[in-house]
Amino acid sequence: MSLIQFHLIDYACSVWYTGLTNSMKLQVTQNKLIMFILDLNLRANVGHQHFQSLNLLPVNKRVEQIILCHMFKIKHKLAPAYMDYHLVLPDTVHSTRLSQRGGFIMPTVKCSGSKSSFIGAKLWNTLPTNISDIDKLQSFKVFIKSHLIKYLNFLNCYSA
Repeated sequence: MSLIQFHLIDYACSVWYTGLTNSMKLQVTQNKLIMFILDLNLRANVGHQHFQSLNLLPVNKRVEQIILCHMFKIKHKLAPAYMDYHLVLPDTVHSTRLSQRGGFIMPTVKCSGSKSSFIGAKLWNTLPTNISDIDKLQSFKVFIKSHLIKYLNFLNCYSA
């Protein structure tokens, strides 16, 4: 598993991934690692069953998982103060811009720093309430990964 968990994906991806123009190269690299671990033919098509057998998420969904974990930490005051600079928690202001109870108020995108905040708030606000209401980080990580695996559209998430 540690061979497949591509550390380049995890390293600060919530900051740089949204501006990355060649993100498919990361997915191709992950697919090649999966082929190596599962001892597949080099021309094999990596599909849903391969990701599921290794309990992995494609690159773009792994990025979403990491962003959502950051948002959880921000919501529960477990993150450093600089991470919530562009975000407004719903309990600090009365607003009708919330998409659901417990969501974040969508920040105005003016600079690259707030762009990742916007994506994080947008992802958080689309979560079902049974996941966004979880208050333990470890439980949240388990539920968010199963949620992302369950709703994956593998036709659009990776290239063969």
